[in-house]
Amino acid sequence: METSHVRVLTLQIHKETSGLYLAEVLWDRTLVTDPERYVSITEAIQTEAGAVPEGFAYFMEIRYQDLSSGTMSLENARLQAREVADRLVSLAREVYLTAGA
Repeated sequence: METSHVRVLTLQIHKETSGLYLAEVLWDRTLVTDPERYVSITEAIQTEAGAVPEGFAYFMEIRYQDLSSGTMSLENARLQAREVADRLVSLAREVYLTAGA
């Protein structure tokens, strides 16, 4: 029985300045979309997860400041963008506070 390869994309979000984030979608270290700037992490997740061409991939890992959301479907990434963004920011804050201790 042959199994098909499932593409899991990575949405990498970098904070450039307060209120400005650079997002890029990668597959196997290759850019899938041109990097774009967003005013929020939530907007970056919603827009980039929705921009993946139909059938190209169905799953995405979202990364912010070297932290990961884990793998989720593109649909869940769009629908849960605010929760994912809040969780990643909270984790980043915790890492920052722990590193400063």
